[in-house]
Amino acid sequence: MLWKGLSRPGFKKTAPKLDYKNDGGDISGSAGNPNLKPYEATNFDVSLEFYGDDMTFVSVGLFRKDIKNAIYPKIYKTATFMGVTFNDDVETWENADDSTIDGLELNLQYGWENGIYFAGNITLTDGESTFSPTDDTSFTTPFRKLADEAANISIGYDKGPGMFDWLPIIEVTIWIGCLMKATTLIMFLSITLDSLMPICKLI
Repeated sequence: MLWKGLSRPGFKKTAPKLDYKNDGGDISGSAGNPNLKPYEATNFDVSLEFYGDDMTFVSVGLFRKDIKNAIYPKIYKTATFMGVTFNDDVETWENADDSTIDGLELNLQYGWENGIYFAGNITLTDGESTFSPTDDTSFTTPFRKLADEAANISIGYDKGPGMFDWLPIIEVTIWIGCLMKATTLIMFLSITLDSLMPICKLI
């Protein structure tokens, strides 16, 4: 499957507006960037799926995203915006050049005749963005807010008496990512229990 998407930057990022603080001559703050371009993405994915009995299925998928104009925050130590000269950091937004995200997704669900099922999936991704501060220099950085690994596990019940399905669901979601900053390795781990109580669903 191939499709394209476009997302315009938010008003806060593009508004020609300054927020600044003058602390004894040290001027810091933030500035919008009205020259930001919209975020454009070309998406491609392919998957292979197998469906068995009793809610059982297995799938594997590959995807790629080619992105133009991804939006990143940027901090200048000194800069002038809208006639105000900042000399103690100013945060603004800018577009990256080209970005890519490649990924693999695996899904497994197994169900029993009594209505109990187990489901799990894992997604592995690798993404980066390229910046060109000048015509003859460029660098790449990991894609913003993208975890290298994400996994989801759930156990539930989906076999009701007719009009209602009672779904006591336990769902655990885990995101694991690594961010290298200077010499510090930061591990992100987030676990959420979506529900431990029965859910009544009207069919």
